[in-house]
Amino acid sequence: MPPARREKMYRYEIFTPHGQAAAGEAASIVFPAFDGAFGILARHGPLVAALGAGRLTVRAPRGKTRWYFISGGVVHIRQGALTMLTEECIADQDLRLDAAFAEMERARRMPTQTLEQRELRARALETASVKFRMARDYDMHQRVRAYTAGGVPRSVDIQPAK
Repeated sequence: MPPARREKMYRYEIFTPHGQAAAGEAASIVFPAFDGAFGILARHGPLVAALGAGRLTVRAPRGKTRWYFISGGVVHIRQGALTMLTEECIADQDLRLDAAFAEMERARRMPTQTLEQRELRARALETASVKFRMARDYDMHQRVRAYTAGGVPRSVDIQPAK
């Protein structure tokens, strides 16, 4: 039997204005670019791209996958390493349904008199909606895991903003 092939890995680092948010080895990364999703594998050629808001998927060695919410910034790939500078990077387990819901409500109440205000509101709504979907997905995953393990899932009470 031939020896198992080792997955090709590359180093990634994610920074926010508050410092390093995540780092490690990855087999693949899918990130939200400004104009759509972009996937990266080891030995990818040099690249600089503007980031959008959305789900960042990092598949690490042995198939372990991590998800983050990121918002805006730039990604740079060079010499087997990916560096991401982003305004926001939140691990999926740290996203809260109630906070994302409140953020959506605040975005809905933003003024819409001028074109600039409408654009800001649309971006804020999209960002909050992505956070809400990711928090909902994580919460549902945890509920299913707890149910199948016989445990009690965390409960989330979403109240409309006043």
